[in-house]
Amino acid sequence: MTPWNVALTVIAGVVAVAWMVPLWMALTTAMKGVPEYVRDATQWTLPRDPATVFANAGKAWETAGLGPGFAASLGYGVVGAALAILFGSLGAYALTHLQVRGRFPGRAGREERQENRFVVQFRLETYNTFNHAEFNSVNNTATFATAATAGSARPSQSDSTFGRMNGTLNPRYLQLALRVNF
Repeated sequence: MTPWNVALTVIAGVVAVAWMVPLWMALTTAMKGVPEYVRDATQWTLPRDPATVFANAGKAWETAGLGPGFAASLGYGVVGAALAILFGSLGAYALTHLQVRGRFPGRAGREERQENRFVVQFRLETYNTFNHAEFNSVNNTATFATAATAGSARPSQSDSTFGRMNGTLNPRYLQLALRVNF
């Protein structure tokens, strides 16, 4: 390992220990009863009965009146998440299923000036952004066979492409550009 990697590993270890020590103290203190907490002068000892944490949580819940605040937070969290899912779903449906008419060109870009000597421009341009098919034209030329050639008393259509689309316009175009002026 390089000295740089060793230094990063040591720094990461120190940060991890500095983060874990308060967490360790909070957890072990919550697992101790009042007599055990008062009798032991150090925070580093392990609790004798870790199940004491449930009794301590119940006592804190009752004496501090955490019930209404917890219920309000739970309500805000559930309602907020439900609304986020609802509006996100509606937006996703609109983006994927609803058809938007038109070809919607779009452009986004950024310009940076470097020491008054260079101007760097980055651009993204789109045409037919939503990639909707737009048809060129309809084949409106009909050719009919005459009664003599077709062998019937009335004319019949002999062109099978009558009324069909001739093709579509260009699909979506995306263009990236980087321009440097100096």
